[in-house]
Amino acid sequence: QWFGPITFCTTCNIEVAPWLENFDAAPWVSGSGTANTGDAISACWNRMPSANNVFKWGTRSGTTASSSTGPSADISGTGSYLYTEASYGSNGANALLFTPTIDFSALTAPTLSFSYHMYGATTGSMYVMVYDSIQYDTLWSISGQQHTSSSDPFTKVYIDLTAYKNSPRAVRIVGKRGTGFSGDMAIDEISVEEMPTCILPNAFAIDSVGSTTADFSWNSTSNGTAFKLEYGPTGFGQGTGTGTTVYNTGSPTSVSGLTVNTTYDIYLADMCDSSAWVGPITFTTLADYDVEMLSVVSPTSLDCGDSAYVVEVKVLNNGLLDLTNIPVNVVITNGANASINTTYTTTVLAGAEVNIPVGTFNAYNGGVMDVMAYA
Repeated sequence: QWFGPITFCTTCNIEVAPWLENFDAAPWVSGSGTANTGDAISACWNRMPSANNVFKWGTRSGTTASSSTGPSADISGTGSYLYTEASYGSNGANALLFTPTIDFSALTAPTLSFSYHMYGATTGSMYVMVYDSIQYDTLWSISGQQHTSSSDPFTKVYIDLTAYKNSPRAVRIVGKRGTGFSGDMAIDEISVEEMPTCILPNAFAIDSVGSTTADFSWNSTSNGTAFKLEYGPTGFGQGTGTGTTVYNTGSPTSVSGLTVNTTYDIYLADMCDSSAWVGPITFTTLADYDVEMLSVVSPTSLDCGDSAYVVEVKVLNNGLLDLTNIPVNVVITNGANASINTTYTTTVLAGAEVNIPVGTFNAYNGGVMDVMAYA
């Protein structure tokens, strides 16, 4: 006579670095629909929560179910990735994902790398954590939309694990939901390997822009000491010799000699692999003189009669330099017709707003009047 069965699961082996997972083969199974129904993850990974119809990590191929969010495919174009479905969950809900335990003690400079995709107007945040025997340390985080379309390529990140090589560790990846459904976040091709000798710069950003200069910064995970930037009018053929190349030793740096009020594209490369570029960043230099008409201060309403109505406008000096002798033209049509001009001779500081009295006009007829002002 038999008794049972007893169901049990053997423990997972400790993975030994170098280690790579791309989520493309069994036991990973892609789900479908808004709820990502039918998906499966490896038994040696763990996700919390794991129930249906909640904000959680799941396996997916192709696009996600919601429009204007998530990637259009995995990195290879034909495989799977892991993602959080933002159609479920409350604002600020956390989805936790745990890798298998990995032994990377034999590596000299153990490095966690993976690629992420964060497209959607209500994208939340992503965190990477490692347990230090007392608490989880946050090694990397990023918040908000980082990509502009589903077809944008994934962005690769490298994280130094040297401080944790004394014993095997699991990595925890946390997805924090944003404020709406358009916040599907994805990861792909996660690995623990030796730090590459040359890594593309990341976090390439413009810090400030003037009329003829612009300041840029970036991070170099591989601690590069020689970089080059190539820039030209927006749409120029990068790498064709039509742009301008400048060399520098690190971040931050400034590019000078630009043309006033011109739109540029700029690219960045680490000289350890001068054929691999990041960018472009598109920016427009400022105009030395730039006056913006903000509003018509008066008249705001008119009564029929021959009274003298004061015309006053508000302008903003958007330029980099102080301004004097600002010409202003106001045209009134419909219930009354008038054209009033003045030149404002008082100095307006850069960035300042000022109300300018233009003149007066008489409203002999009632009715609606259109007031248009130009500076």
